[in-house]
Amino acid sequence: MQFTSRGCSNPGTGDTACFAQTNVMPEVDGVSAALTTVGLIRALPIAPIAPLTVGGDITATAGKLVVTNFDPQTDGITVRSGDDIDAPTSEFSQLQAGVDTKQVDVAELLASAATYEGWFRALFGMDSATYREQPAVVRVPCTTGCTLADLNDTLARYPRNPVWVDGNLNIDAVANLGSAANPLMLIVTGTLTVSANATVRGFVHADQVQWDSAATLEGALVSRTTFTTTTVATLRYDKAALDTIRLRYGSFVRTPGSWNLF
Repeated sequence: MQFTSRGCSNPGTGDTACFAQTNVMPEVDGVSAALTTVGLIRALPIAPIAPLTVGGDITATAGKLVVTNFDPQTDGITVRSGDDIDAPTSEFSQLQAGVDTKQVDVAELLASAATYEGWFRALFGMDSATYREQPAVVRVPCTTGCTLADLNDTLARYPRNPVWVDGNLNIDAVANLGSAANPLMLIVTGTLTVSANATVRGFVHADQVQWDSAATLEGALVSRTTFTTTTVATLRYDKAALDTIRLRYGSFVRTPGSWNLF
């Protein structure tokens, strides 16, 4: 995207004024213009290929996972884990009968999860400090922990911005978070706890996830360390929501060398 800024020594008049919305050169004593090109730094450079991605263990011994992915471009992968999946009664969708769509002990996941910054860079393409300072990112301080009520105003005012939660977050109220037009992008630096039957549509990342209510996520959920559920956790891959985030969410920055005066 290109922007042109024009300044004149005097305003001028009519269709040849400095401020006229035409392509005619202003008829004024002097003109100076600047042209610059900006590009989008994507908030989510590469979308996950599974509804659930975890750097460490996935535990559903006291609960149940119901994970669905019918997207052929991702081979219908349902779960990617850097360590064990202990979910004896869970249900994982299959594109083809007899095909195991779970990827367990994925070496690169476990290696990336060893450090927060290594994991973050692998997923978002930059370090966390740089990411959270981007113009489009909306930060919510949660040093003592936040509930959904602490995010309601932010989510209502910034429906297409990445929301960065500094600390722990408890989704503790029944709500619809994100939509087809405006899917949610949420990054939680601490533990994400789901304690109410909410429905989330979009992309969610947390350092750890504790799922204690029969909530539903449509899109993709990523946890750096562990994922534990004590009830029925329903996760469905939503390529459309992830594509909207991947292609439209982020910050516009000036392209190096694109600032020109004429």
